[in-house]
Amino acid sequence: MAMACPNCGEVAVDGAQWCEACGADLDGTAETALSTASSSPCISCAAPSTDIAADGYCGHCGAKQPDPRDHLEVDLGWLVMVTDRGKRHHQNEDFGAVVAVDGNSALVVCDGVSSTDNPEQASAVATEAAIAVLEQALRGSDADLQQADLQQAMSAAIGAAQEAALTVPTKPGGKGSPSCTFVASVARASDDGITATIGWLGDSRAYWIDEAGQATQLTSDHSWANEQVRAGAMTSEQAAADRRAHTITRWLGDDADGLEAELVDSQFGNGWLLLCTDGLWNYAPDDASMTTQIAAHRGDTLLTTAQNLVNFALESGGHDNTTVAIADHTLVAETPVAETPVAEPAVPVPASTPTSTDEAVVTSENETEPVDEKRDLS
Repeated sequence: MAMACPNCGEVAVDGAQWCEACGADLDGTAETALSTASSSPCISCAAPSTDIAADGYCGHCGAKQPDPRDHLEVDLGWLVMVTDRGKRHHQNEDFGAVVAVDGNSALVVCDGVSSTDNPEQASAVATEAAIAVLEQALRGSDADLQQADLQQAMSAAIGAAQEAALTVPTKPGGKGSPSCTFVASVARASDDGITATIGWLGDSRAYWIDEAGQATQLTSDHSWANEQVRAGAMTSEQAAADRRAHTITRWLGDDADGLEAELVDSQFGNGWLLLCTDGLWNYAPDDASMTTQIAAHRGDTLLTTAQNLVNFALESGGHDNTTVAIADHTLVAETPVAETPVAEPAVPVPASTPTSTDEAVVTSENETEPVDEKRDLS
């Protein structure tokens, strides 16, 4: 038996827990939000969304519509996410999702690798697969959710994300198998504080922001630069200055066999979990500079803080897609349940003329933006 999503009208099979089209919660037991498209009228003539063709052009006036993924925001009060295309990319290849169940949280952020085929699809399906697994694990848990349960859920989510990424087609004669980075958190709050498991492949990061606003990086980038430093071949300063510094060494995708995810377990007091793509941390690469930006851009609400951090990346150059997701478990009791907690496209940020993401973008005589690519492991 089929049912219609109350948010977007998409037909879903009976018993489905969330809408495949827009991410809306279908049984009312969880707050879920995915960075997916919503139905919007034509920006030029206000024709209904049903008049917008699949290619993005209005069938009534012919106007090209903004891609809903250019800029999206999610606000569940204590769980928020903001993603933006930036000023140089043709499209937003980041994707993210957040879910809350009974005061427990899960965040997933993926960054498509621009030097591969269909990276925006890889990041989308990987995120959707992972958040579905984490949500189901949180739904099925009892009040005594243990660290081992979080670890098991994260491992299963990463496996599902990898399987999903494998379904994205490679273009004939294309650039390479669709790929993306991955970072996710699943956490529970108790009287003893917050217990979390973080899982990742690539250079998207997770941070803990304590009550004083101090940022501590919880992940270690899977990158060429880090490999050189760990091997003692370069100092961190030398490696960071190399054009290959941000070339990733682990990812999700068809050629990721043997590239294992890392998991880390952490326990905290009061504070936030913050996940982001390198579109943000490239402009605040260490804990000290991230702490400075958190202090400078902290807003009245969690959503405002995420918005401000994304705007900081845009104002700093916006050379990459940027996604920020935050969970603050201390706000759970203060946040009313959202009736329709699904991401709605915000007004797209005007972008400058896109440049190819397969080549370095020269920003000054001695400064080069990192290339978004994978290391050849053959």
